[in-house]
Amino acid sequence: MKLNQDKTIMTGVVKRVGNWRHTVPLAKKHEAMKIDYRGMVYAIQNGLKPSDGINRFMITELGKHLTELGERFYSGDIKVVDEFLQLYCIADEQRKEVIKQREQQVQA
Repeated sequence: MKLNQDKTIMTGVVKRVGNWRHTVPLAKKHEAMKIDYRGMVYAIQNGLKPSDGINRFMITELGKHLTELGERFYSGDIKVVDEFLQLYCIADEQRKEVIKQREQQVQA
């Protein structure tokens, strides 16, 4: 059993906070080629001109956000995926549909 800095107890992939328990969903282990995102971020940054300051900043932030995504997800915070998708405007229409469906369920 491992006690994290935020005083949560990690037992395998189950996170316990008080009486709350959540299992982190895991996919099958990826066995094919893997890509280290940090190398990609570094390569993109080095390919930009010094005058592309805002793009350099955004790429740096993307790298930080990817790191945070992984750390928080594997710590049991699965809502971080939704935060990330919202931040980068990914699947906005699908998210609106999920919200619409939830609202309809509440009204039923």
